[in-house]
Amino acid sequence: MVKHKVQIVVFRENPLTKPQPYDVLLLRTNEKRGNFWQNITGKVEEGEDFLQGAFREAEEELGIPKNQFLQLIDLNQSQEFLSKKGNPIIEKYYSLILPAHIEKIIIDPKEHDNYTWIEPKKVTKNDYGFPSNFQCFKLALLNLSQQ
Repeated sequence: MVKHKVQIVVFRENPLTKPQPYDVLLLRTNEKRGNFWQNITGKVEEGEDFLQGAFREAEEELGIPKNQFLQLIDLNQSQEFLSKKGNPIIEKYYSLILPAHIEKIIIDPKEHDNYTWIEPKKVTKNDYGFPSNFQCFKLALLNLSQQ
């Protein structure tokens, strides 16, 4: 059975950072999960489609209700891979725009132990634990620049 997952790059409006008036969120997984930086990731639960799963995961991992989101964007790209146990997974990519007033988020210590907001131009592939996270970030950034 194929499992469905979502990956979400989170941007926050920041009119002080030009020419790209956004910051991007990086979440650090806790020690038990590997202590690496990532975007929001999570599984799509039974009865949900990818979009519903993306909204729920974003709410859960940010501690912010979806009525405070400005825009959740389907990046129209996904990747297929095998889990550590060899099960097939399809992970769909999204980006999320938050308003400038959102500074703090509430992270779940069972998953993450830290987060940071960073200017997109300062992000490198070495900032992420997995290449797919950087790939999703670059796609989200390209999409953002085309809006």
